[in-house]
Amino acid sequence: RNFCSLETRPMAGLRAAPKRIGDLFYETRVLMGRDFTLRRFADEVLGATVDPVMLGYIEKGKRFPSEALVRRLAGARKQNPRELLAVLWRDRMLHGLGRELKRVLQA
Repeated sequence: RNFCSLETRPMAGLRAAPKRIGDLFYETRVLMGRDFTLRRFADEVLGATVDPVMLGYIEKGKRFPSEALVRRLAGARKQNPRELLAVLWRDRMLHGLGRELKRVLQA
């Protein structure tokens, strides 16, 4: 399977939003097949380095994974870890910027 694309396909001429790190965890789990549950994926693919509940939070975008976990995901995807780490860092920056903007607007 080709996991290397970090962009989604545009719909009817609209520009696609880049995938979040949680989307990449979810996509990898689903596309690997064998009906991976969160628990099974966490244990078998990620080497039991993350709790399945936390993996669910990561996929939903409620938590960020550690850099070590992102490197494990890159290994499972057979992808350069720098590409996925760049997505993680971008997501973290956007999250921080959004929180700061919200704080400023409320003041």
